[in-house]
Amino acid sequence: MDNLPLLLFPKASNIRPKRPPFGSSTPHLPSRPKLFQRVDPKFLKIQRSFAADRAVLANVLSGSEPEFVLVIETAGQIRQFQRAVNNTPGLEWLAEWDENVEPDEDFYEDPTIGPNFFVKKVTGIDNQKDSKKIQKVLKDLDYIDSKGGLLVEDISDLDLPDNLAQIQDKIIEAIQKVKQKTLKGRMYLSMSSQKGLEQLLSLWQTWKESETLPYGKGKWKEIFVQITDIRRWGVNEQLIETGILKDWKESLARDSQASIKFQLDLFYRKSETKRKQNETNISSLIHELDGELISNFLDMKEIGFHSVKVQLPSASVRQIISQINNGKTELSILLFSGIMFYRPTGQAFISIPLEVDSVHEAPDEPVNGEPIVAILDGVPFNQHSWLRDRLILDDADELGGEYLPGERKHGTAMASLVVHGEADSNAPPLNRPVYFRPIMQPNPSSRGFEFCEHIPDEVFYEDRIARAVRRMFDGEGDDVEAQAPTVRVINLSIGDRSRPFERTLSPCAKLLDWLSWKYNVLFCVSAGNHPFDLDLGVNEIDFNTKSEEEKVQITLNNMSDQASARRILSPAESLNNISIGAAHCDDSDVSTLPRHVDILPNSTLPSPLNCLGYGFRRSVKPEILFPGGKQLYQPPLTNSDTVFKVTKAVVAPGQRVATESNIMGEEAGFIYTRGSSNATALATRATAQIYEVIESLMRENPNKISDLQCTVLLKTLLVHGSMKNESYQMLKECFASSIPSRKCKEFISKFSGYGPVDVDRVLSCTEQRATVIGCGEIGQKQVHEYRFPLPPGLVNENKWRRLIITL
Repeated sequence: MDNLPLLLFPKASNIRPKRPPFGSSTPHLPSRPKLFQRVDPKFLKIQRSFAADRAVLANVLSGSEPEFVLVIETAGQIRQFQRAVNNTPGLEWLAEWDENVEPDEDFYEDPTIGPNFFVKKVTGIDNQKDSKKIQKVLKDLDYIDSKGGLLVEDISDLDLPDNLAQIQDKIIEAIQKVKQKTLKGRMYLSMSSQKGLEQLLSLWQTWKESETLPYGKGKWKEIFVQITDIRRWGVNEQLIETGILKDWKESLARDSQASIKFQLDLFYRKSETKRKQNETNISSLIHELDGELISNFLDMKEIGFHSVKVQLPSASVRQIISQINNGKTELSILLFSGIMFYRPTGQAFISIPLEVDSVHEAPDEPVNGEPIVAILDGVPFNQHSWLRDRLILDDADELGGEYLPGERKHGTAMASLVVHGEADSNAPPLNRPVYFRPIMQPNPSSRGFEFCEHIPDEVFYEDRIARAVRRMFDGEGDDVEAQAPTVRVINLSIGDRSRPFERTLSPCAKLLDWLSWKYNVLFCVSAGNHPFDLDLGVNEIDFNTKSEEEKVQITLNNMSDQASARRILSPAESLNNISIGAAHCDDSDVSTLPRHVDILPNSTLPSPLNCLGYGFRRSVKPEILFPGGKQLYQPPLTNSDTVFKVTKAVVAPGQRVATESNIMGEEAGFIYTRGSSNATALATRATAQIYEVIESLMRENPNKISDLQCTVLLKTLLVHGSMKNESYQMLKECFASSIPSRKCKEFISKFSGYGPVDVDRVLSCTEQRATVIGCGEIGQKQVHEYRFPLPPGLVNENKWRRLIITL
């Protein structure tokens, strides 16, 4: 059957927005006396601690007034909090994050959550006619108000008529469940001087005594009534929650004399003068501990990122650990307010075994045109017969000179997959060249062990990415023009293992979001791998006696139990871009190896190597899956052992990719690899194929699709090719007993996002399947309506139809 072109929606019309439904959830707040009882001691503690620390800091921080970071946690969110803070002298807004607030006797979810609470949610009645009858009876009895709010909170003693008495227990039970729900809250951070603290205390006392506030300060009333906690930012957030204190202890246990390298992320100050003063203060504090700066300060205004990398001797690190263990913060560096986080310097690194297998004849296909795809990775072996003349290598930092023969592995593999797909698939290569900018280099200390490529401790991951992308679109300096301005998709098959996603966006994710907006480009980002051994709780003999369904159940439960350790890696949480996970499949002809086990015997499921979502604000991450190779494991050596070891074999099964050979003396070596890096490269390749379709539509319809809309269409069509296959049902059945049905869909998205992608579904239409696309620019509080006539052949026809919408 011939493939047919994609269709375009007729131009959208503007329509009036519908009024949003009322009845949103609100937290129950404490009475004023109870609030004062909670908050007054916290203010007193802040006053006393800051007064004690000011004397120490005044002697250390020459030329700057001592400050501290104030943390205000609220139940619910405060609109325009930033304005309230910045309008208060001595305070400066720094950041705000979503938080989960555990309910207590003062703060809990108010069971006033809309007109259908007592009907649909409690009785299970979804029939509109019956629902309205019961609502009317409840309102007539003054049990709920016109919006569904509960007028009498404790209904256990109410004398309900017969038609309602039977649901009384359900109502009581449902109310208690609502009260036990975790609240949605917010954490707000602001920098405060002595003046700022005095201003805040004055506002608190004024509101406390008179329930009024001065003109222009009314927003603080909303803040005060919702405060669940107010405190200073300190070592718990800086060192303990980031996990670096644990890393330090483990490093010193391995080598008690080793110097420790780490990264200091600073609070981003609006004033450049204050940022420079912070740099001076940090330098003094590090030198006071006999340490040194190992990088320049990185100041990225576009994403509010200010950071430096430092090194401290082991004695100074032990001194910091000792103070924290004893509950003290007497060291000047622990009192300094400018430090947001201490972070490990260990950033992105990638490893591929060095062995190679036999050659594979290169396809003879022409390559021409401007590059649409770029790859940021380790230096590739661009003289490989499969890559020669297909890459535009721009090694601006001259990283290629750092490699020994046979070490250019990961970049070569990613280029191979982007250009050709899996070598075993015999697919035609991309017809355009690929722009390749190296940002990784060899880790010399890994030679002789497990060789890997990395970004060195003294270099910022964010800086290399930003420089690379600017060079593509803007050029560099006065002499270098834009190197690849036609690029629309950038492959980033690299994750930062030291930065698993936690609560808020990492600086690198923010950077990708900003770059994608500024340059109208899409990043395909690896969600990350979890390449560690798995304790499945059964030995090899017991595991082999299980059915395939039971093996799948064991492995998936193990992955779920490890969810905290399997969080997606920065920058996969990026909002404007697409993160990709690996499916447990490939195009090789081999499915098993001697003394190896497939612990997840189903090719439709996510790979056991995958990192798992969610993303920012519980968004779906990774969004999609692409084949990442079948990953096998070595079984335990003894019957008493239950740990299955991940194998890194370079033979099938897996995905066959080009590599640099230092063994065979060939220019066409190949190995088999696996993981989300591979899946990301295949997603990038698919995006390039989608671009060719969009470009042809743009040529044919120049007034309907603009170049500015091309990138968002690439992203949308890529995700539109995903589908819930049989793996969704298997995941659903696996977790049916442990996850409530209403949360099952969201929970499964942690594993597979929207599902594996069949890119052929979006490249063309068929006689049975039409893909219709529409795009435009839409403003706040605007609604666009797209109308598409039903084809005459479907009118009055009793046939099955399926509609899939991707927005």
